Amino acid sequence: MNKKYKFKETVYDRYAVWYLDFPKKKGSKIGCYRIIDLYKGTRETRFAFRYKPREGQTQEQSDVAIISNCIKNFYKPKVYVGTRTRFGN
Repeated sequence: MNKKYKFKETVYDRYAVWYLDFPKKKGSKIGCYRIIDLYKGTRETRFAFRYKPREGQTQEQSDVAIISNCIKNFYKPKVYVGTRTRFGN
């Protein structure tokens, strides 16, 4: 199975957004975004699922909210409650 992401856009001249459409829709997930930080030397990557829009919301509004939320939380440290430790990315 060959997964091919297609380039979608560049956000804030810093993040490259790639998109993969799911051929078989499972529930409300219809695709996946791959967001890459272009400034970081290690090319940090995050993934965000694309969902069907909520009632009263367009697909474009939903996509902008998903991408902006992922970028906002890109370097937010993750806290694991079970071990009570903090990890970076």
